[in-house]
Amino acid sequence: MPSPLAPAIIMDVMWTVEDQSRQDFLSLRYEPQKGARELGQRLDSAAKLWLRPDLRTAAQVEQCVAMEQFLSLLPKEAGAWVQKQQPRDMEEAISMAEQRLGSDTTLSPPPCTLIQHTESPVRSPPHSRLHPLLLMSIIHKFRTAQ
Repeated sequence: MPSPLAPAIIMDVMWTVEDQSRQDFLSLRYEPQKGARELGQRLDSAAKLWLRPDLRTAAQVEQCVAMEQFLSLLPKEAGAWVQKQQPRDMEEAISMAEQRLGSDTTLSPPPCTLIQHTESPVRSPPHSRLHPLLLMSIIHKFRTAQ
């Protein structure tokens, strides 16, 4: 008989894999020796691994991108706290952020935070906030793909 903890363990593994894919996507940088073509191809591949358009609807992809941007704009400690709570949707994330920010007004603004649950330290590079044009491009690509 399967352990009652099995679904929780599976969910933790899924969150970890998704978070690693998200971090890989955000950490990509232009390397002159590799060129723009390789960067574009690596971004495209990393976006597919993170956003999983084969398993998600366009609306779910939009939710992932919007959540990432929302958490990246919150003060670092608040964004990390909300991310660790694994909000189900934007409304829940907003409520959690309001709760956290209401209880701690000494938080400083961040360059970026995580969106998904991870037990490892935050490894997102500074300046990993998604550029608005990149956000629009991702959303457009996944809307037209469906």
